[in-house]
Amino acid sequence: MTKIFTIGLFKSFTFLLLINTCFLQINVKAQTIAVAYHKEPVVYINLMLPSGDSTLLVDGTAAMYDNKFSRAVDQYDADKLNNFIENICLLRDGDNLAIEARPLPKQNDTLFINMWGLRRPVYDLQITIEGIPSLLASKAWLIDNYKHTQTPVNFFGKTFYSFMPTTDTNSYKGRFMLVFCNEKKDVISASCGDVKVFPNPVSGNKISLQFSNMIKDNYSITLSSLSGEILLRNNISHNGGNNTYYISLNSVLAKGLNTISIYGLSAKKTIHLPIILNY
Repeated sequence: MTKIFTIGLFKSFTFLLLINTCFLQINVKAQTIAVAYHKEPVVYINLMLPSGDSTLLVDGTAAMYDNKFSRAVDQYDADKLNNFIENICLLRDGDNLAIEARPLPKQNDTLFINMWGLRRPVYDLQITIEGIPSLLASKAWLIDNYKHTQTPVNFFGKTFYSFMPTTDTNSYKGRFMLVFCNEKKDVISASCGDVKVFPNPVSGNKISLQFSNMIKDNYSITLSSLSGEILLRNNISHNGGNNTYYISLNSVLAKGLNTISIYGLSAKKTIHLPIILNY
């Protein structure tokens, strides 16, 4: 869908994108520098490359907030343009966005971070929040769906989070979410086991859930849309250890990004995983 920038958008938020391309003998390095001048509250999320005692900006994305904006993707959102190598953006309803315009965040408001083309062994996420604390009595958490951890995000400075992508696309694709919430989410820690969804995106009529080193428990499985609508419910009785379970999907489910939640009834903990339906 083509995005049309209205005059109102340019008055509220001017986005300058400079792409510097350096052709080297063994590879091509593209660096994107995003400079934003704004009046609205904003969240900047930059993909950084550690270099000695400093870091280099590889790519960046942003979300700006005002109640004049819609939660749906419309003319106030800016499409993501692909870089040659590393890319980071925000994902909403199947659209990759360089800038997402949203109403002021409420409890559980979530930014979904999408990345691709990562080829280096280590990267940093740099998150900067501006103008939100005076408007929202809340906290923000960076959710790592790969390690099942969550890190508080600083409202008054920069937050850095280091991660190492691997050949497993789950180590970066759909790995991170930024959630505004007063309380820390209940998640099953990596030491208690792991759950992976494959393939992701899902192109067939079933989801495969791979349990690795998970405790014995009865698990409630819920597939929900980003708006919170329950799309599917299921139950798994797991005897502990490793196993793979298959869940059939209804072909009428809408395409795009959704969330699958795995809740341990005895442990009373939940794993939240992003899942993309792509029939």
